[in-house]
Amino acid sequence: MTTIFLSLSLFTSCLDSGKVKEKIQTAKEKIAEKKAKAGAPSRTSAQEKALDKENPWYARDFRMELTVELAGGVTNAIIQKSGDVLYNKFWNKSGGGEKVFIIGDEDIKAYLINSSTKMAQHQKTYTKSYAEVFRDNFAQNLGIIYLPSATNKKKSDNSFVQTDTEESVEVVDEKWNGFDCEKITKVSVTKSDASAGLKALGAILGKKDELSGFVKESGLAEMKTTDIYWLHKETGAVLHREYKMDSQNSGLSQFVTQMGAMPTVSVFKLDPDPSLIPASLEGYKLVE
Repeated sequence: MTTIFLSLSLFTSCLDSGKVKEKIQTAKEKIAEKKAKAGAPSRTSAQEKALDKENPWYARDFRMELTVELAGGVTNAIIQKSGDVLYNKFWNKSGGGEKVFIIGDEDIKAYLINSSTKMAQHQKTYTKSYAEVFRDNFAQNLGIIYLPSATNKKKSDNSFVQTDTEESVEVVDEKWNGFDCEKITKVSVTKSDASAGLKALGAILGKKDELSGFVKESGLAEMKTTDIYWLHKETGAVLHREYKMDSQNSGLSQFVTQMGAMPTVSVFKLDPDPSLIPASLEGYKLVE
């Protein structure tokens, strides 16, 4: 036994310890990389572009014309970035307005403008990056930036309500309104069972029959949501979105459906004509 141990010691001492450590480290990195890839959902080229925060599509010069459905209303909008100016015009039944963002080296200044009277009112100064300012102003209210939620299978089990959620995602190439797009369809089905909790609560309150139908009548027993994005393949911009919720409560379904911005883009051009928007605030009267 001693002889074997001595032989192994002599053998290992002859090896280059640096090379051994290097090989071990390389093997560890490969294993970690495989685990990371296995745990992370695969993304398509359009999705990678849509989620790129270092060089997003809205940092390029572009012009977008669209309508947006939100909270039961419809808003028309134009957004154009040309050089150091980002222009936004919007209008709906309640009115409208125009805004320009002057992108400087250290800050971004936002102005409400009136192109007919040549008046510009300073609204806000941002010290964040351009990408952050754009997302803050246009991600939620226009829905043109892809903000996916995680896809998984979830199950909760507590003393009152048991829920089981299953989600699936399908991605296909599809032409939409003349644009080359990726159509991403996410379906989520959630089933809730509160029978055990309601039975116990009903026994305490003496209202077993009334509580037994609560979950079913509220529409929470089973809900299905379908969320569909059309991503522009070249840039990752959201050109169209449809969302619907199916449940036994039609009022709840309608309310949830109206909560998210549903854009429909009619015009999307890269490197647009800069003369279509103010190149600066030159010629405008500035007011505070």
